[in-house]
Amino acid sequence: MKLYWQAYKYILKKDIMLLIIACFMLFFTFGLWLGIPVWVISTYVEKYTNNIILVIIIVPISVGIFFSLYFMPINIKVARRIAHIKKSSTWKILLKIESVFVLMIVIIFILIVFIILLLNQLL
Repeated sequence: MKLYWQAYKYILKKDIMLLIIACFMLFFTFGLWLGIPVWVISTYVEKYTNNIILVIIIVPISVGIFFSLYFMPINIKVARRIAHIKKSSTWKILLKIESVFVLMIVIIFILIVFIILLLNQLL
């Protein structure tokens, strides 16, 4: 785990513009990476199935995938660096990084939704 943090620190020190561009694009395309999964994908899934659990699972995963696309250039550089150090495949490392990234976004998204629902019940 320490190797991944060091790789991110090195890449972000070396090429901070990647992070600035990703954050800038996230801000201005908020409706794209959050709106499409929440309103469009959830509507289609709900239209074809009555299972609310499936909707609750698919929406955060799609939010995580859309969100992680903005940080793909950073993750590719980190994967190349770690693959070079470990002498492993870049694609394997990139898949690990992206899956952890998507999983973190899914967990954060679900926690935020449940906190909003809880606060809504309390008020």
